[in-house]
Amino acid sequence: MKILYICALSMAVQSLFCMDKEVSPVSSVLVEHKFPGIAYLRGIGVVRENVIAAIGEKNVCVRHDIFFVYDIEKQECVIRENNDTLRQMYDFAIHKSGKYVALSQEECLTVFNVPEKKIEWKHNKCRLPSIAFCPMDIPQVVFHDINKDKLLLYNQSGKQEVDMADVGIQMYFLYSPFAHHPTKKEILIDTGNGYGRYDYHEKKIIQEQKDMFKRTVCKKGQCYNGDGSCIAVMVEDKEDSCVALISSDYSVNMLVLKDRTYLAMKLHPNNKILLLLTHDNIIECWDYKQKKCIHSIDNLKNPYGCGEVLLSKKLDISHDGKKLFVISPTLGGFVEIILSDEIRYAMKNEHINSLISKILLLQHSGILEDIRFLIAQNLCDLYSALSYDNHS
Repeated sequence: MKILYICALSMAVQSLFCMDKEVSPVSSVLVEHKFPGIAYLRGIGVVRENVIAAIGEKNVCVRHDIFFVYDIEKQECVIRENNDTLRQMYDFAIHKSGKYVALSQEECLTVFNVPEKKIEWKHNKCRLPSIAFCPMDIPQVVFHDINKDKLLLYNQSGKQEVDMADVGIQMYFLYSPFAHHPTKKEILIDTGNGYGRYDYHEKKIIQEQKDMFKRTVCKKGQCYNGDGSCIAVMVEDKEDSCVALISSDYSVNMLVLKDRTYLAMKLHPNNKILLLLTHDNIIECWDYKQKKCIHSIDNLKNPYGCGEVLLSKKLDISHDGKKLFVISPTLGGFVEIILSDEIRYAMKNEHINSLISKILLLQHSGILEDIRFLIAQNLCDLYSALSYDNHS
C-alpha cells in the first residue's frame, strides 16, 4: 500500500513542472438576470443555492429603494419589500442557515423568514447603517455603533447593548465597514493603521495590531473568509491600495494593488483565492500566498466608470464555490458566472486532467475503498499546494 501511495505522489510531483507564469484570462459561463422596473442594483448576497438577496433602486434620479429575495431557478421573487415612503434602505444580512434575511432601513429593522415568505419580527425606531447576523440558530442582528462605543444586538424580544467603552482602542472611522466572524461572536474593529478582533461574548479584545500599514490610510473594506481562518483588510491612500490578509496564526500577507479602483472583494471558499471587482468591471483572482493575480474574468459588460468610498456588496460567491454573482450597473440586475475549475480548484486545467486520470487509475487498482479515498484526498491536496507553489 505504501509503495503505491509513494508512486502516486511521485507521479503527481513530476507532472507539475514548467508552469505558465503569466496572468491568464479565464473563460467562464455568464448568465444575465434582469429585473423589470429596477434601474440599478446596489448590493447582492447569496442566501442559499439558487437564491439571492439584493437591494436596488427603481429610479436613479429619484431615490426609491427596493429589497427582494429572488429564486433564480424558479425565476420568482420570494420576498419583496417596496419602500413607498422613500425611506433609505441601508444594508441587509443573511443568516448562516439561509432561512432568515435581515433588512436595515431608515428607522426600521426587519427580519424575514425566507422559506415561509413572511416577516419573522420587526423593530422600529432603530437606525443601523451596517448589520450582520450573530452565528446563532435563533436570528439575532448585530450593529456596531461607533459613535457611542456600543454593540447593539436585536432579537424578537427587543434590544441588548454591549458597552465597548472599556475596550481601550480608539475607533477612527465612523463609517468603517462592518465585518462579523462567521462562526464566533467576534467582530473586527478599526484601529486606524491596523485592526482589532473583539469577542463580544467575553467582552474583550482577543487580538490587536495597530501599525500594520506604513502611512495614514483610508480603510475601504474588511471581511472574513467562510470559516473565519483568514481576514482581508483593504486600505488606500493617494499613492495606491493594498490588501492585508491575516491568517489564523496571525501571519500577514500584503498585496499591493496599483492603478485601479476596487469596488468589492470576497475570499473564495477554497481559502486560496481572493476575488476583487475593479471599477472597469474586471474580476481579478489573486493567489494571496504568492501575492500575484493569476487569473482574470474580463468578459463582463458595462463598466462602472467610477470608484466608491467603501467596498460594497457588488460581489458574492455561492457556498460551494461554483458560482459567482456580480451586479451589472446598467443591466438593472446581475450576472451569474459559473467559475472554471482552474479557479475553483486553484489548479491549471492540465493538472486537473492529470489528477483525474490518476484517481481513475486508483479506481481499478484493487485497493480497498477507504485507502483509495485517502490517497485521492492526499493527491488533491498535493496538486493544489504544488500548483500554487510553482505559480511564481
